[in-house]
Order: sequence, then C-alpha cells, then structure tokens
Amino acid sequence: MEDEAPLLVDISSGFKEDSTPSSSPSHDEICKYILSRATLTAPLQILESSIPSAGLGLFATEDIPAAQDIFTSQPFMSCPISGPGDSECQIKAWKEYHKHECKEFQANPSLYKKDEVRSSKRVEFILQNSESTVAAMNIAVLGMFRANERLKIIEEELGMSQKDPSVLEDLLATDISELEYLLATKMITHMVPIQVPDGGSFHTAGRSLDFTSALINHSCIPNTILFFDGRIARARSLKPIKAGEELLRCYAEISQPILLRQQGLPYHGALTSQGIVCTRCEEELKEIEEWGSKKPELKHPLSCLRKAQSKLLMKMLEIKAGLITPQELSIYIRPLAKELFPDGIWPDHIEPIPRINKFCGDYYYNKKLGNLGLKYHLRGILCMEIRHCAEFVRLFMMMVYMMDMFLWSMRKASSSARSKMRKEGIPTEKEMTIVHQGYAHELARICVSLFGPDIAWSKAIVGLKEKAFNLPGSNRARLSVKEFDAAQSKLLAWATVEENRKIVLTDVSD
Repeated sequence: MEDEAPLLVDISSGFKEDSTPSSSPSHDEICKYILSRATLTAPLQILESSIPSAGLGLFATEDIPAAQDIFTSQPFMSCPISGPGDSECQIKAWKEYHKHECKEFQANPSLYKKDEVRSSKRVEFILQNSESTVAAMNIAVLGMFRANERLKIIEEELGMSQKDPSVLEDLLATDISELEYLLATKMITHMVPIQVPDGGSFHTAGRSLDFTSALINHSCIPNTILFFDGRIARARSLKPIKAGEELLRCYAEISQPILLRQQGLPYHGALTSQGIVCTRCEEELKEIEEWGSKKPELKHPLSCLRKAQSKLLMKMLEIKAGLITPQELSIYIRPLAKELFPDGIWPDHIEPIPRINKFCGDYYYNKKLGNLGLKYHLRGILCMEIRHCAEFVRLFMMMVYMMDMFLWSMRKASSSARSKMRKEGIPTEKEMTIVHQGYAHELARICVSLFGPDIAWSKAIVGLKEKAFNLPGSNRARLSVKEFDAAQSKLLAWATVEENRKIVLTDVSD
C-alpha cells in the first residue's frame, strides 16, 4: 500500500537554467503515451514550462473557452485509509509495485531506498505493463539522481565520509535525455490529494498518480481546475485559454491569503514554495508592506502578521471547546490589531478574520440564533477575495441554505418579533426573498461554470436555485437586478459589510 505522506520533491531539481533539454524518440513516445491515457476534449501538448525551473508543462494547442472540459482520466489512486487491516490494499500493492521494487533494490544494493526511487520505479513498472514501446521504458530509477545536488544530499543522508567511486558511477549512469528526466520527476512530484465534492462538502479521496494531470504546474492565478467526479479526474478551464498557453492550477487552497498558501504548498502540492511568487502573491505582499511601512516599529511585518494569525486561529478553536465566547475573542483581537495596523482595526478581508466570522456564524447558528449566524456568515463569506473556486461555492451554498432557514423563521414570526427585526434593520421578508433568489442564482451559475452541469453537486445546487424561485412571493418569470441591488444593500448595511463586497447579479430570466 502506498505511503500517505506527500513526497517533498523540489520541482527544479536536476534542471539547470543554462542547459537546453533536447527531445528524443524516447521522450516523444512517452509524451504520446501520457496524453493517450487521458480522454482529451481539447488538443494538448507537452513542452518545457513557461515557469522558470518548473520542468515540463501541459499546453493548449487551440483556444479553449472558459468553463469547458479539457480532459478526463482515471488515475492510479492510493488508499485513503492506512492501517494493518487493509490486507486487500497490501496484496494489490505487492502485486503491482512492491515486488518490482524489491527486485530492483536486490539488483542494485548500493541504491538508496528513498521514496523518489520507489515512485520512479512504479512509473517505470506501469509503463512496462501498459504495452508501451521499449523506448518509453527508458525512464530509469538511476536517472533520478544524475544531478550533483542529489549526490550531495545522498552523501549526507548515508553518512558517507568519502566518495565511493562505484556508487557515484552507478548514480550518474543514465542514457535518458534531460526532458525525460524532468518528465519522470514531474510525475512523482505532483502526486497530490484531490478533493471530491460530495453532499455539499469536500473530502480527500486519496493521493493520485496521474500522468496527464501531473504535468499541470502551480499558479496562484490558475486557468484550470482539477477535481474528482467519482473515480474520474476532470480538468476544466476557469477562464479562456489561448493556443500556446500553459495549463496552470493552484495546488494550495486558492481562497487563502499568501501566507497560508505558501504554508500549504508542500502539503497539498508536494512541492516547495520557495521562489514560487506570482503577480497575485506580489500584490498581497505589497499590501502587507504598505501598512507595515506605516508602523516603523514593526521591523518584520510579515513575520508579525504570521504570528498574530496563528494566535487568533488557536483562540478560535477555544470557542469550539467552549472556553471562550465570540465576544471574548473580539476583545482579544483588539490589541493585536492595534499593534499591527495603522488604524488599529484588523481589516475584514485579511485572514483569519473571514475564517473567524464564518466560524462564529456556525457557532450562533448551532445556538439557534439565526440572525447572528447569518450576519457573521455574510461578513466572512462576502469578504473572501477569490470567489470563482470550490471553497467559495461550498461556503456560499451553506449561506444560501441558512438564508432559506431564516426566511422560514421570518414567516413563522409573531408581529412583535417582526417589529423587532425592522428596528434592528433586518430586511423585510420580501426583500430577503429577493436576495435569497439572487444568491441562489449566482451560486448555481458559479458551480456549473466550475464543475459542469452534469455532476451530482451541480445538479443539487441547481435544485436549490429552483426551490428558491418557487418560494411564496417569488417572481418566477424574472428577478429584477435593480430590486436585488436595493434589497442586498439593506442586507449588507445590517450585517456591516462594505458595499464593494456585494454579489453582482447576472441576468435572470427564468
């Protein structure tokens, strides 16, 4: 059975910027084999990545519109459960991989038994048992360590006091091209956990070894989303992709800020975050530097922010444990905000405030305080910077459901309770219905755009939209954008959410 721990392999290993990788018949055969493993709905090719030191990448050869399937594939998956009782997984792993690995280690006793070696042998074994050409089998385990940087690491880990000429000769012996080496490295580097949308939430279905999707490199501004639909991995375009443009996906949680994304890259993407900085990262770092420059007493604002975020996240968990209340947490935030930010107020869009607000929304909702639950959810979810992503869909769906429950309570409320709501500035039942319909419409539109209309999760969310438009008092024929904007403005004012965080309604003509 495969080890659940991600492989921490630097994607730049073995690639020298001054070298010019050359193609070979072997490399071409492997590329054809990799692309043949997927069902392509858009023509693709494997080339050197446009990202410096990222090795190979996957490129579109024709224009791909937004919200379109790019390819589907059925990857090799590791078991999501680890334990001695998984005998079936162990037997399968022995037959498919481990027996082959043992033979290789017996034949090469000087070979260091690292996860990279095991994984590369699995790649080779899969190729050998998939009726590929002899040339395609030239991905050899010894090729994984042909760079001098690797030799230094191996020496340190083995505790070698002197270089053994025979060992070094074995480690450097390879006849594969640089491109083939990068290809093999990429396959094992991008064995990542892929989350499955299921019943309104996400769970990790295991770790996959998928040749085609492994060539999609990381970016915090992705143009591609990769997810599981049952046992099938699906890649879809997030935005229009021009011919010759590289496919890129975010290996961290895209909705997170830069500090959390950088921390998450080694776990989610099995790659190092060092040096991976895109334009989005630069903009977020610039914002931190700007408010840091107004606090000259902060010598290292980035480090101070990271420490403060960690403290607040730990305090947030104390609410769940019943040790403190949300009110006590808000008091705890004040001195930290005064220390970090020029105006002494922690911005609503800088983590972990959005996460804390969502957490407090759940807290009040479970306490059957629907008005406070909805208010905090609005503050947390509408302050998310990235909305065209799976995490936003999941949270937005929960908020739409919460609004549904709140509407139900409004209809059951007494006249005195309704009067109290009006005094608090809560929108009327009609206004809340209009906002609920608009939010349900936008939720369905984003979900279908991300995942396609045919998966179960999209169908369920479209069902929520249909239910919203069939509620008493709804206008089934058309939802007025003007009425929606007016009703939403009232809702945002009640929840103390800035107007620029509003949901923009697209045309609704059901």
